[in-house]
Amino acid sequence: MDHEKETEEERVKSALEIAMERISGLPELTPEEIAEQKEREYRPVGEALANKYMQEILDENDLLSGFNDHQGVAGTIVRRALVAHLCRSIQLDDFQATVRAMNGLCQLAGDAEGIREKANTAWTRILDDFENRKNKTLQENEASERERLNVLGISGSAVRPNLKDNESLKKKLDELHASFEPGLEGLRAVFLQQLQPE
Repeated sequence: MDHEKETEEERVKSALEIAMERISGLPELTPEEIAEQKEREYRPVGEALANKYMQEILDENDLLSGFNDHQGVAGTIVRRALVAHLCRSIQLDDFQATVRAMNGLCQLAGDAEGIREKANTAWTRILDDFENRKNKTLQENEASERERLNVLGISGSAVRPNLKDNESLKKKLDELHASFEPGLEGLRAVFLQQLQPE
């Protein structure tokens, strides 16, 4: 019985020694490879927190707790991914998502440098300017379409041009969106500068 136990121990020891030899034969990871590996491991955690918050599964307090739960290198990666994801949610096309993302980012920033007031002022200015220019573009396009229809002999107060399928209008609106992207980038930068760990 003791002989069987010794043989089993020797076999386990041999397997362990073989595994250790194989591991020692592998090249060591470079610091860049280690950093890349940690990035792949922890970035999804930050993105998942942001997604849950944006889908209203988490509230602002849960978001703050998740933001502070991770420490060291892992915490830096989680926080960077979380902030970047929320910043990408700041878009002209989705007012409610933008407001939610900004509220979450303001919660994470706390009272740092009056970030909530700065962000709200910048967002209101961008949105107001965008809406004014968008409405003007829509009105101009509608007037142009009415004139075109009038030339064709189609007129009257009941006639409404179909603006949804108007390629020229779509192009103008796309250009309008693009012209506001630098302003949105500036708004995102306010949060990134305050919240992105080095």
